Amino acid sequence: PQLRELYWGLGYLYAARGFAVLSYDKRGVGKSTGNWRESSFHDLADDAVAGAKLLQARNEVAANQIGFSGQSQGGWIAPLAASRFPDAAFAIAVSGGGLSPAVQELFDSEYELSKAGYTADEVKDALAFQKLKNEIIGSPAKWDEYARARAIAKDKKWFRHPGIDVRGPEKRDDPFWAYMRKFYVYDPGPTLRASKAPLLAIFGELDTPEGVKANVSAIRQIMDQAGRRDYTVKVYPNGSHNLMEVPPDNPNEFVRLKRFPPGFFETMVDWTTIQVRRRAIVRR
Repeated sequence: PQLRELYWGLGYLYAARGFAVLSYDKRGVGKSTGNWRESSFHDLADDAVAGAKLLQARNEVAANQIGFSGQSQGGWIAPLAASRFPDAAFAIAVSGGGLSPAVQELFDSEYELSKAGYTADEVKDALAFQKLKNEIIGSPAKWDEYARARAIAKDKKWFRHPGIDVRGPEKRDDPFWAYMRKFYVYDPGPTLRASKAPLLAIFGELDTPEGVKANVSAIRQIMDQAGRRDYTVKVYPNGSHNLMEVPPDNPNEFVRLKRFPPGFFETMVDWTTIQVRRRAIVRR
């Protein structure tokens, strides 16, 4: 349920460089109508495209220099929006976008459970159940197997561990399944291959470390195999999911958060400036 606020001061930093910045409340949040819980990534990407078209209609905005930026879930949505907007000049994906959400959350569960002190066998059991739950999201064909596994899993300590996606509902008709089916198994590969917009992908090293490595590897492989060279991947040491620097010895201790990694904001603005200048030169 994301409101229109950007990272601290980021919009003003862009404005100081001559950019117009449009940020909006997500569907059903703040002053926006609709319901994000009933929306697919394609629906949310279309909202971003509508915003781009709104900007394109303004005389003071260069129509061929508009791009998209998103963080977390927006890491999938921004490149998707760019692929659906023929004039897109760039896409920025922060903390997401190289793997499907389902695969990404498996890395997250493994990391969080291991960090919490669960044994290797417990983590293995939890991930096996989460994978089965993910199969039900894709198709209910294994429902009976899932129901039997859930009857056992619900009494495990890891089943109730907060902040991870291990759990799944007990009932076949629970609204959870319809909602998750809209985006959880989304494959970003076709979008990244087909989009013509340059991509900047940014990650924090300590945002599920193995997941970050897998994301980076997937993005590079997808883009290289598609023959695309117009992409940049940046990983910030000690960065968390929201890119705040965290103590390496205790990534969950937010009390000691003091700053974003040096150069984080400037990297985005400088890279974006280069992309739109190239578009301006091509247009001339």
